[in-house]
Amino acid sequence: MRAPDLIEPVAAFRNWRLVEGVLWSPYSPVAWSEPVMCARCLAVPHRAPAPDCDCGLSAYLEPQTRFPTVDFRGVTGIVTLWGHVEVHAEHVRAEYARIAALAVYQRWSARQRTAVEAVAARLGADLVDLHEQAEAAELYGGTLAAPVAA
Repeated sequence: MRAPDLIEPVAAFRNWRLVEGVLWSPYSPVAWSEPVMCARCLAVPHRAPAPDCDCGLSAYLEPQTRFPTVDFRGVTGIVTLWGHVEVHAEHVRAEYARIAALAVYQRWSARQRTAVEAVAARLGADLVDLHEQAEAAELYGGTLAAPVAA
């Protein structure tokens, strides 16, 4: 389902891997080294996301609290999305995304927490508790619901 260009940003949830002080997508070799990302299709030149392509900046509709507890480099957080948006059953793909907040996990080592705090400071992102992401997301934008199957 394709949503129209959004006037107000929406909040969603994203996973990354923290490698040498840089957030990386866990599914493709894309570094999130800036606070705002613009999707580009690497396969075919078109505006991302496109209905028949996997391009676009992906985020989940629900917080991902398990990822950073099982992947020692895993970080999750809140992104705001806008522009062209495609909504799917459990995730959304967008044209633009901004890292709004990174979640910290109580059981991380001091080293991991310090590394995430440094990335958040460099990107101008807030820090939120891993288990309080849903409540915190309300501060950054509206929410999207999964499309209803016909």
